[in-house]
Amino acid sequence: MLRRAVQWLILEECPQLEHNGKRFLAVCPMELLPLHSVRVVCLPAAQQIAVFHLPEGLFAVDNYCAHQHVPVLAEGTVEGTALRCPRHGWCYDLRDGRALAGCGRLRVYEVLQHEGMLYLEAPEPEGAPWG
Repeated sequence: MLRRAVQWLILEECPQLEHNGKRFLAVCPMELLPLHSVRVVCLPAAQQIAVFHLPEGLFAVDNYCAHQHVPVLAEGTVEGTALRCPRHGWCYDLRDGRALAGCGRLRVYEVLQHEGMLYLEAPEPEGAPWG
């Protein structure tokens, strides 16, 4: 089981990378996201994305629980690729965002490593982060 202190990154303007027809934002050097850690990336318009570095890989999901739409998922516990919300225990699969306990789905984002940097798929504006 993985539980850790959450670190925050605020992105306003950052380098971008095009890959397979998608736009990616440079988040941080990989050494700032060591194995068994999480960072919350804050984007303009108050959007928050939790990025997890686990033995199973790199995963990024909206930081908002589908239950009460509160930005707390980065503070949850992780077992394998299952993320449990610290508020009411709803659980999600980090690979595809589907609910394992509770209902709803998290938006997931592709994560890349390129030349020692961590890149996050740029979100498309779609209204509410849980919509």
